Amino acid sequence: MISQTMCWKIYYGDGRTYRGSALDQALWAPVPNVQVIAGWGVHRYLLHSRDFYIFRNGSWDACDAAGKADYELMHEGPKAMLWGRSMPRDEDFWALVSRANKERPD
Repeated sequence: MISQTMCWKIYYGDGRTYRGSALDQALWAPVPNVQVIAGWGVHRYLLHSRDFYIFRNGSWDACDAAGKADYELMHEGPKAMLWGRSMPRDEDFWALVSRANKERPD
């Protein structure tokens, strides 16, 4: 199986971003107030509006409380999990989604 590097960038409600491409970088990502995660590689993805974001198989995935519990109990090895939050103003949130959709992680 050929491994493809998946780059990603996390957008937070306070305007910060954090980018990476590997589990060791995912483990250091700030946990709270995640708004959007954009990923690039074999496939492009944009995750938002979820309670939790988990890192597995080289990329981020979005989940609810049940998915979080499955990940905590069944995923072996180091775990990276982030918490999504709501923003007070819809227009600020959608502006951040638009920004994430236009930018690249480099």
